[in-house]
Amino acid sequence: MNPNSGGSGDTDPKTITENSHTFCSARPSLALIKYWGKADGPNPNLPATTSLAVTLNSIESQTYAHINTRGHNSLTIGGEVHEGPGIDRYFTNLHRVLSEYINRKPGLFVEELKSDSGGFTCSSTNTFPTAAGLASSASGFAALTGACIGAAIHPRLRQGWIESIHAQEQQLGQFALNEMTLEQAANLLGNPDYDPQEIGLLPDCLVLSSLSRVGSGSASRSVFGGFTLFPAQSPIAFPIAPAHHWPE
Repeated sequence: MNPNSGGSGDTDPKTITENSHTFCSARPSLALIKYWGKADGPNPNLPATTSLAVTLNSIESQTYAHINTRGHNSLTIGGEVHEGPGIDRYFTNLHRVLSEYINRKPGLFVEELKSDSGGFTCSSTNTFPTAAGLASSASGFAALTGACIGAAIHPRLRQGWIESIHAQEQQLGQFALNEMTLEQAANLLGNPDYDPQEIGLLPDCLVLSSLSRVGSGSASRSVFGGFTLFPAQSPIAFPIAPAHHWPE
């Protein structure tokens, strides 16, 4: 993965790796049209109404993650330990989804996660004030998801995975401008003709959006840059236009 990837592009999150550690940054998503309340049901943080948002530039959450062999998940933000039911729920869902991928194709993932002894140790910082109305939870959980998934993927595949995630966002944005439906977006990335190699068997950008949503509804949008749509009762958001679509 490219250690210089945190530049001027539209794509979020930006991810690099260092040996067994992975780093991901993501930017806050601020709603232009807010979703008012959460939909009823067992799935967390599904929006009751559709929201339209823009992903900010210049400020971001930055997260390092690595796999430990203690079977314990931990998260620090600005050096302070963060824990509680919401964090537990996020990591439980993350492990559940990763287990499904690992069971299908174990060779694509690191050995440490193939048993119950694998956990995530994560450290996050923000380049802007936390809990100051700038959607730090959105960028925070998006960056956390990118870092954890990157750490889970076998090192030989990480660079290709990052390049694929960036390409997927661009592809989705092009279709969305032509009024692509949510089902069409999922079918595009689920089509083996889109990416028939091993990279196509790894979590795609819509999966990242869904995983991030469990931590924070707005985090499903922070996975992407530019303008995003989070449809009512949808488990994912998706990009509808790049940042330069409205340069002012």
